[in-house]
Amino acid sequence: MALLATLQGHFSTVWGCSFNPDSSLLASCASDESVCLWNVAARQAIVKFSSHSGVVHSCAFSCDGQYLASCSWDKTILVRDSCLSFQVIQSLQGHQYGISGLDFSPKESNILATCSWDQNICLWNVVPNPNAVQLAEKSMEETTKRDSWYGPEDENAIACLTGETANQSNCLLSCLKGHRNPVVACSFLADGTTLASCSWDRTVRLWDLQQAECRGVLDAHTDVVWSVRNHPQEPHLLASCSRDRQVIVWDCRTGGRVAQFGDSADEVNTVSFSPNGMHLVSGSTNGCLHAWDLRSPQNRPLAQVVHHRGVYGSRFSADGSILATTSSDTSVKLWNFAILVGQGVDDLAANLAAVSLGASS
Repeated sequence: MALLATLQGHFSTVWGCSFNPDSSLLASCASDESVCLWNVAARQAIVKFSSHSGVVHSCAFSCDGQYLASCSWDKTILVRDSCLSFQVIQSLQGHQYGISGLDFSPKESNILATCSWDQNICLWNVVPNPNAVQLAEKSMEETTKRDSWYGPEDENAIACLTGETANQSNCLLSCLKGHRNPVVACSFLADGTTLASCSWDRTVRLWDLQQAECRGVLDAHTDVVWSVRNHPQEPHLLASCSRDRQVIVWDCRTGGRVAQFGDSADEVNTVSFSPNGMHLVSGSTNGCLHAWDLRSPQNRPLAQVVHHRGVYGSRFSADGSILATTSSDTSVKLWNFAILVGQGVDDLAANLAAVSLGASS
């Protein structure tokens, strides 16, 4: 896996990242209470938002790219609108403790799920109440004291305004309860009707969003489950990773394990499927990043590269050619994943029909 670029802009552990739908932008979030927005082609920072007052643990773009959400240990979720120069259009509050993860619905750009140390998952409608009155708008001069835009062209062209809506009563849709310990991460399955969550209670829970109830518990891990991620093609497939050093691919219809990888020498913090669904990457506290070929899950990584310190976030670009990873070494790294697999991304997508993952317990 060839290193394309190392992006430096944060000053402490970078927990997560997210590409927008066309992968022209990458957002990253960190313990320095900031969210950085990067120009992927130029490998340069565009702006650094410092609107949170605590560790920013997760960030995500909506499926249409209009919204960018971030969540923090300050117990708030900030939603920015890319059509309004990434102005804050919502500051959502409802969790009782720090917020550790979030994910947008793959089908509806206004639906957001968040999870927290309060053991709960909240489902939100992020579109502001049209009758809400904005309490304040900061001038560009006031805003840049906290949100640092890079480059004279950006300073002149982008008016960054920050506001808060006066009424959030229509935003919280439901609260899902069932985990017995802090909930670390959540992910919508590909069809958007089911949400998966993982917790310190060592389980992955599957939530029926239409009924707002738990429909299944996956409990093969033996320690904290740090991350959970949906398969992009198959709505019944899901991956999770844990402090127990295991990565498991699940069939959510049966609760059985499709594949299990245990080659890490340390706890596994992050897991992501490639967009064509053929590969899986996992990152560990020891800095190792593994890539696995799901067409031949033989418990041996396809490749391994190393950050200087622990890997905590991973996301693919839309075409699968670039893998972004985040680390406690304060960096965001971009990797050439097409070179790793040894063939063009288009070729891989064409072979998708040949991939068959048979369910096994």
